[in-house]
Amino acid sequence: MYPSLVSTIGLSTFKGVEMRFFIAIFLGVLLLPNVYGGGEFHIHRSYDLDNDGQSETLVLNSRFSSAMWVEISPEGINDTLWSYSLEGDGTFADGEVVDVNNDAHEDLILIPNLNVSIGEQVWFYIFLGKGNGFSNQPLTIKESLLDLTTLRPSNLSLVPGGSPKLMMSFGSPVRQGLVFDIDVS
Repeated sequence: MYPSLVSTIGLSTFKGVEMRFFIAIFLGVLLLPNVYGGGEFHIHRSYDLDNDGQSETLVLNSRFSSAMWVEISPEGINDTLWSYSLEGDGTFADGEVVDVNNDAHEDLILIPNLNVSIGEQVWFYIFLGKGNGFSNQPLTIKESLLDLTTLRPSNLSLVPGGSPKLMMSFGSPVRQGLVFDIDVS
């Protein structure tokens, strides 16, 4: 159904970057939510980490898992390259892709959607990158990096320049932010 819709509205005139951008938007807005969506469904921008000319994207909180790394072929075929599921009905609030250990492989950083007392649950996940995706066992943080007793991570962003600096914001009750470097050696 969708491929015939694409060809009937004359999108074959798009070339290169414009076509890849349109395909990513089309799949992200129209196709993937219907196939994968569940709850707080979230799709990140497109990547090509394996340099094979096909876009990959991070899908958070699908019907199938808490996080998925999906490759999208030009034919619109979705291939799940990696996935991870939190225990129970856990979901992720946000994530970033960055090389934290300088090994030339992009790593995946995820923060869960939770309100937690420090030391009770993991609130920071790092999945080290490898040639064909990410590790299955994350590096995690349970302890506080701030003088807080309760955390609710809500947003994660890269800070431009220098080493991989991250900014994380915390929601109610603390409503604070944290900027930090990651050193995974």
